Amino acid sequence: MSFTKWLTVALIGVLSGAVPLARAGTISFDVNLDPFQEVPPHNTPAFGDAALTLDTVSGLVTITSGSYADLLGGATAVTINDAAVGANGPVILTLTLDTPGNISGTFSGNGMITAGQITDMEAGNTYINVRDSVFPSGEIRGQIVAATAPEPASAMLMCAGLFMSLAGLLVSRGILASSFRPQSVPSEKRIIRRVSSPSNPRAAQKQPEPPELRLRCESGALLRTEHRPPSRS
Repeated sequence: MSFTKWLTVALIGVLSGAVPLARAGTISFDVNLDPFQEVPPHNTPAFGDAALTLDTVSGLVTITSGSYADLLGGATAVTINDAAVGANGPVILTLTLDTPGNISGTFSGNGMITAGQITDMEAGNTYINVRDSVFPSGEIRGQIVAATAPEPASAMLMCAGLFMSLAGLLVSRGILASSFRPQSVPSEKRIIRRVSSPSNPRAAQKQPEPPELRLRCESGALLRTEHRPPSRS
């Protein structure tokens, strides 16, 4: 197998085995919650964040992390609602408060949503809403947006690192070295030239040069020894 084929096959193997790929149909989302996204907005010090995944085939939504802090009242509910930025929408999923009644805490949960709600979530038209005793309709809110993908430069650096690792593996196993092994050079090569016959200029024949005109291989270099006629006194 040629070096190019070896490299292609091995690189595909490394990428398929070493690079963690997202499962088909699963999307990750991030959420930043604050009082200014509420409709109407509030002026409070509360804040929060969350991360979740969506299985676009089954419609399963799973909260992987969720927290809030500094609410003006004890938390009463956390929900996922269906609406775009600047609008209020219906509840499509009720999540679980891990410490109900606290002004700071965490939340979790999972549940199924419909095909239309899957489309809205992918388009950024759903949000998480944290309600409390002071703001029953919600004190902090955050749109659910797809997690940021790796930058092109980061992806290129990752691929470059994988390529260098693969090259090192091939060298260690002798695959890369053998692909670039130089061909052996004959120790002696006679130079053949065409000469014209004096009697018939069109006639040509191959004759060897004098033994002195040869290519010799010494210490890996080709040296040419030229024939020089004897000097005349």
